Amino acid sequence: MFGPKELDIRNTYNPNLQDIEESARRTYGEANSFFRKEELYLKDVESRIKSGELSLEQDIYDECHAIASDLAKCCEMYLKALYIFEHNIPGSQINLIWDKLKNSEFKTDEKGNLIYLTSNGILTFPKYNTSGEIEYDEKGKMIYIDREGNIYSENNRGSKIKRNGHQLDRLIELLSPESRLLLETRMLTIPMSTTEKNQRISVLDLLQKKGILSSKQQISSEQYSGWLEQHKKTFEEARYSGQKKYDVSVEFLYHLATQIKAVVQYKIEPQQNQIFKITDEELSKLPMEIQRLSSMDSMILSEQLIKLVVNNQEIRDKLIKIISQNYIVYLNGIKSNNFYQLLNNFDLNEITYISYLCYILKNYKKFLDINEDKYVTRDNIKKILPIVGVFKLYNFSVNEIVEFCLLAKEQINMSINNQSLLTLFDILNIDKFYKLYKFNFNDPKQPMNDFVYDSKYAYNIINNYKYDINDKHGK
Repeated sequence: MFGPKELDIRNTYNPNLQDIEESARRTYGEANSFFRKEELYLKDVESRIKSGELSLEQDIYDECHAIASDLAKCCEMYLKALYIFEHNIPGSQINLIWDKLKNSEFKTDEKGNLIYLTSNGILTFPKYNTSGEIEYDEKGKMIYIDREGNIYSENNRGSKIKRNGHQLDRLIELLSPESRLLLETRMLTIPMSTTEKNQRISVLDLLQKKGILSSKQQISSEQYSGWLEQHKKTFEEARYSGQKKYDVSVEFLYHLATQIKAVVQYKIEPQQNQIFKITDEELSKLPMEIQRLSSMDSMILSEQLIKLVVNNQEIRDKLIKIISQNYIVYLNGIKSNNFYQLLNNFDLNEITYISYLCYILKNYKKFLDINEDKYVTRDNIKKILPIVGVFKLYNFSVNEIVEFCLLAKEQINMSINNQSLLTLFDILNIDKFYKLYKFNFNDPKQPMNDFVYDSKYAYNIINNYKYDINDKHGK
């Protein structure tokens, strides 16, 4: 059995925590571990709720506070890691950076003047005139107001608000302007319900930051600020659920932790497809199709796609066709690199055919029961359905169909269409592959539950096939 003792034996790494980058990376690594635990635990809670094991209101209350507390720790660790990483400049010392995080300070407005909190929980701050100067009363004393415009004096303005490096709003304020902009843009534009699908910074973020693309806000800046104000207390109070009742939103905190994680990963550990080298000149030449594409499916945007579309009219024409014919909807689920490869390696007829394959795959049961569809003619259904049946049997996704067609074209030098795929299945002469095709062709309505195979098997068939299709037939 693997337990704590065995884990301790493996804990042999000796980091140099006086090195700023190393300190940042270890803080980032700990944050990732916290986040991974919460993702697993959320699945465990879901399972217990569905099974009925977790049903009492008080038990769910306990779980929500525990999860909120740990998500807050994730946010804190990610933000600290990024703050340290962004100060990796000559002259900086790790002890000074940590000291700044630990030191307490008082909350101020954007002009650096103190903000106060009354005994009734109302924020007050200096009143400014239209010129941006502080206003004073007849006695020369500063005038304070709240968000409702009510007037306060030094006697009833409240107390200074103490902050330290554990508080959410201060940690965000300590970030560089670029990191803050990335985080705030994503928080304002990505719906909480889709946060799991948007865990990486993409070229879309770059285009929004440059002002090339605009994205519709899901929430207002005021709502976002209000949420931060509300949930910064979760850092302290969620973990004391038996002492003080405090409303927490697990959904918002998970969204916040996910998007902070996305920004920190991009800054500290960027992947190859996140290192953007698009020039301002290239950005200025972006066609309208890129904007339309971003509004339809922002996940398939990439730097290489943008460069391809900007510099190649033929590619742009194909993209226009794909968008105008709604093929983007058929291809939903395709990864950005494969969408780029689709445009770059297939002609329009092949793209149309592959799009139909994907469309029928998503609606396979419907096509088994009807004779025609408004998008695909009856004859096309009869020809394409057996091919899709093979992909269905092998449990292919839309993205895997595109990858399979790319591999077939690359390895066997085929033009991708219905006849070439049928020929391919035939000449490979692999028992399972061949029988599956024949089975599906002869009786496409037969139940398929017992005939689901791993798509990797199909890839291996193609990948290991090294001679030209014409040689097989002696043509």
